[in-house]
Amino acid sequence: MSESVNTPERKKERAFLVFGEPGHEQEYVFTLPYSKQDTIPFDIVDRVLEIFELTDWEVLDRSSRLEIRHKKELGARADELVGGLLQEALGDSFQLFVK
Repeated sequence: MSESVNTPERKKERAFLVFGEPGHEQEYVFTLPYSKQDTIPFDIVDRVLEIFELTDWEVLDRSSRLEIRHKKELGARADELVGGLLQEALGDSFQLFVK
């Protein structure tokens, strides 16, 4: 007889995508809680840049944050698209909060 083993679910790290913060009124800003003073890890930045490369969205690496804006239509907003692409880049270890 086999027993099922309950494995605790691994807690996901948090990530944030906010549109229209002061000073960033026409773009998204992506941050990690620990990246306010530190840099976003290079592997995450590389994956985000790779996934957005063939889209109409530009990603600017500002070390502690990523700024994401539409290449042709400044101020354009597409929460589901941008959030989905970011979640794809982050994988299962992060939970993305979009605001």
